[in-house]
Amino acid sequence: MTLEHASPKVAIVATGYLGFLGTGYGYALGAAIAEPGRLIVNCHGDGSAGFHIQELDTIARFGLNIMTVVFNNYVWGMSVNGQDLLYADKVKARPAIKLSKECKYEVVAEGFNCDGKKVTRLEEVSSVVSKLAKAGRPSLINLIVSAKPITPATMSMVGMTEDKNVIVVPYYDNVPRAYYKDGKQTNGAA
Repeated sequence: MTLEHASPKVAIVATGYLGFLGTGYGYALGAAIAEPGRLIVNCHGDGSAGFHIQELDTIARFGLNIMTVVFNNYVWGMSVNGQDLLYADKVKARPAIKLSKECKYEVVAEGFNCDGKKVTRLEEVSSVVSKLAKAGRPSLINLIVSAKPITPATMSMVGMTEDKNVIVVPYYDNVPRAYYKDGKQTNGAA
């Protein structure tokens, strides 16, 4: 949602149907090889970042000018927001959506020989980005953000409906509810 404000030379937005989790590292590596004199910004959610975070090792070994920004809200944001849209007050349990508040992505980056910084306040973002960009070396910002608001993309992918003849399948196409009469499936209400 903020891409249009950044005015990048080129942007690759590879969200696909389910986000193509973690592929930003590969795209960033390719872009950095193609444009070695340019700062490449690689953005991830905290869940996505964990899929291929070891690519920070490759980035550091080749001295690529890639700044990875991990938007960290400590949850699988698309999942929790989709569940909240669907189940709201019906079911409170969300057992598999939380991520560890103990994970220090900036420390992981330092372990791979990249610069790493944690940012918790909006006022810090500009100075941290400027400092890391000036260094001209691999870096990662662990940017702590809110799990809200729910993005329009998530809302569009959930397909919520109150139609009792439809089974909502988040992130896939909803399906008509099957009804059975005398052992035979029908498409209408029983």
